[in-house]
Amino acid sequence: MTTQTPAIQLRNLTKRIGRKTIVEDLNFEIPRGEVFGLLGPNGAGKTTTIRMIVGLIKISQGQVLINGIDVEKNFEQALRHIGAIVENPEMYKFLSGYDNLVHFGRMVPGVTRERIDEVVKLIGLENRIHDKVKTYSLGMRQRLGLAQALLHRPSVLILDEPTNGLDPAGIRELRDHLRNLAAEENIAVVVSSHLLSEMELMCDRVAIIQHGKLVSVKTIRELIQEDTEVRPVLFDVERAEEAQQVLAPLLQGQVCEVAADGSGLLVQATREQVPTLNAALVGAGFNVYGIRTVAKSLEDKFLEMTGGGGIV
Repeated sequence: MTTQTPAIQLRNLTKRIGRKTIVEDLNFEIPRGEVFGLLGPNGAGKTTTIRMIVGLIKISQGQVLINGIDVEKNFEQALRHIGAIVENPEMYKFLSGYDNLVHFGRMVPGVTRERIDEVVKLIGLENRIHDKVKTYSLGMRQRLGLAQALLHRPSVLILDEPTNGLDPAGIRELRDHLRNLAAEENIAVVVSSHLLSEMELMCDRVAIIQHGKLVSVKTIRELIQEDTEVRPVLFDVERAEEAQQVLAPLLQGQVCEVAADGSGLLVQATREQVPTLNAALVGAGFNVYGIRTVAKSLEDKFLEMTGGGGIV
């Protein structure tokens, strides 16, 4: 393995059950230091993909490589590089958080008390780590599960629906922890979630899967940016209906309409047209308070690419 070897490589990954193909021919790579999201409509094969990556179900065809190690051929060696929470983290509730970590640490060679203290600080549980787990909130149990998954210094951290049941503050904390982990521990973090707004804030790249097939792998920026030169631009301008009459002749048939929320004019225009349109409004005596491009959200692009299917 070299430092350039991707943390995860999926090569023609396929899963069949009987005559039904659940996952078909997935190919992508995930480097260290990246938060990578898996998105897909109901039944898309997202969780099945995760279960094949961590060796919980048999691969029908293709390969999963963890740091260049084949999961099927060298399962134990590959698994040493993975930390995962595939379901809700299970802990001994009658023990303290610290004693839980000591217990799990004994199962893995090389986990020292210093390492336990290190991960406790990393996930921000220093003040409560000696309290019994039964007193923990769901968010705290999620963080303790993260600590457990990180004890053996994995290069890959896999979390299936990690934000389930968390309140907004807990979701934000988890998001911040995952981004810090990717940067500070230099690990690849793979997250599946149905909360698209959170994936947009959390992930560097996302893979969209539909009907078991890979639709696209793109950075968040690539995914939500406009595909054409003409893009929606919102002019925050007074007397929007009157201003519409000024701009319409300049747009050569492109759309110019009052925004649905009444906040101004929504115009389909190229970047080069924006200064000309602004000058026309100001020249006609309208006050322009702001101009911004209206980018599509991750949710908009997701629904566009998958035809609006239900989301897992």
